[in-house]
Amino acid sequence: MAVTAALDAKRLYRFFHAGDDEVLALRGVSLTVGAGEIVAVTGPSGSGKSTLLACLAGIDEPDGGQVRIGGEVMTRRPERRRAELRARSVGLLFQTDNLVSHLSLDDNLVVAQRLGGRLDPARRDTLVERLGLQSRRAARPDQLSGGEAVRAGLAVALANDPALVIADEPTGEVDGATERRILELLIDEAAAGRGVLLATHSQEVAGVADRVVALLDGEVVT
Repeated sequence: MAVTAALDAKRLYRFFHAGDDEVLALRGVSLTVGAGEIVAVTGPSGSGKSTLLACLAGIDEPDGGQVRIGGEVMTRRPERRRAELRARSVGLLFQTDNLVSHLSLDDNLVVAQRLGGRLDPARRDTLVERLGLQSRRAARPDQLSGGEAVRAGLAVALANDPALVIADEPTGEVDGATERRILELLIDEAAAGRGVLLATHSQEVAGVADRVVALLDGEVVT
């Protein structure tokens, strides 16, 4: 029996208009991430990584192609349905704005689980402990250090046991010890059956991946 991929994206195109010019941000990108697999996407600034992540997560709609998350179609659906699928099946960690600013870390975790249709205090406790945030559960985002905020954002991304984790430069603003803690947790999450997609410039981050996919000018080149 075939195992459903955590992510299956086929021939994604994305166009942007700047005056009379048309910019091709994605040019027929296809990408799969298997359950239990870590895939790193690399490429210089402007290569299309951020656009690709937005289309994969259903935040943006590609102009062509299809995205499936855990076998369920993300593309060409109303925003409400995309948001429901995203909350339930995709854990997102961006470089900024991963937390609701006026809520504590604990409340951010509860909100994320409510949106995903599950409340699991044991899962919250495990993530907070693994990420060394036990003493910061009542803290709001503006009370967290940069490294703590990244770890808190990762806890929120993983709160619902998502089929797919998408992380954009997950260790870009942290020290070496925090980087190791984050990467160890992502490796463990993949071992538990989640697909993990990492966009990164870091050789250390790419080094934990099972596969590395390079983007250049909106196309896969390796």
